[in-house]
Amino acid sequence: MRTVVGAIPREVKDGFRYDEIPWQRFPHFYGPGEEIPVRLATLASEDAEAADRALG
Repeated sequence: MRTVVGAIPREVKDGFRYDEIPWQRFPHFYGPGEEIPVRLATLASEDAEAADRALG
C-alpha cells in the first residue's frame, strides 16, 4: 500500500484528481476498485438518490 500511494504524484493527491489514481491497485472485498472514481463522482452529484446508492 505505501509503495502504491508513494508512487502517486503529490499534485494528484493534493488536487483530489481521483481519476489519475491507479484504483486497480487497491482491491477491496467486492472487486478491484476500478469503479471508485465513478462512485466518487456520483457522490459529488446533486442526485441524492444516486449518491445514496453509491454509498451502498
